[in-house]
Order: sequence, then structure tokens, then C-alpha cells
Amino acid sequence: MENKLKEARIQKGFSQKQLASIVGITRPALSNIERGEVAPGSIVLLKLCKAVGKKVEEIFFIPSVLHEEHKYDI
Repeated sequence: MENKLKEARIQKGFSQKQLASIVGITRPALSNIERGEVAPGSIVLLKLCKAVGKKVEEIFFIPSVLHEEHKYDI
């Protein structure tokens, strides 16, 4: 899952430590979420979005996956 959490956090004027404290997670956990290494659980996801004043779909998204069509001769 990709996200724009870091941009939203900076825009809101929060440090990682401040936002992590507001949401109730550790700063390293927030860092992992911002880098896309960890997908937050639903409650943390909602708390993060509320804290930065954005909708979930404005912050978190799954990148489009393009599938190449394969044709097979039988």
C-alpha cells in the first residue's frame, strides 16, 4: 500500500514523534508506515487520517497494476 502520509504530516506541521504520539503508536512504526513498509491496521489508519485532516483515499492507495494480456496457441 502506498501513501502520501509524510506529505500530509509535514503540511500539518507535525514531526513524526508528534503524530505518532497523537495516534498512539511509536515513531519507528510511523516511519515504517510512511515508507510503505507496513500497512496500518484500520483503527490506526483512521486515526492517522483524522490527525492530518484528510480522507483515507487522499492518503492511502493501492497503485494500479497493469496486466499484460497473454495469448496462447493451443
